[in-house]
Amino acid sequence: MDSDTNAERDENRHLLITSQDASCYLEPKHNVGFAWSERILKVLKLYIHTQYELACLSTLGGAYHLCNRPQQALALAIRQERVGKTRGIPSITIRAKIFQAINHGLLGRKSKALRLFDDARRDANSISDVNLMHFCEASLLWYMKRK
Repeated sequence: MDSDTNAERDENRHLLITSQDASCYLEPKHNVGFAWSERILKVLKLYIHTQYELACLSTLGGAYHLCNRPQQALALAIRQERVGKTRGIPSITIRAKIFQAINHGLLGRKSKALRLFDDARRDANSISDVNLMHFCEASLLWYMKRK
């Protein structure tokens, strides 16, 4: 019985872990940390769910915008902002504010739209995201030319 256990131990002496770029061996004496793995898996699942949720909201919001239904697009932009705040992703929150500003403007609420554009610009500046600042400026210019 002991010889079978020893044989299994020798057989499984190394655990092979592969990825696209590399493969490495872990000695069995290393603690793999399955509790840590479970936590990472939960975070990964939350990340995947968040990406899916944002993809759906963004696609539907864009479709409603193109169909000239700003009230529905605004509701989805508000939900996007909530997802960004809940998950702690400032870039999503800022983009959602820009989408809200556009839709408020299309609904004739110019002062609300301009206030949201200012908030988005200030927030993008506070996290030093140049791409978001440019997106905000371009969206504001589009909105101003549209009116």
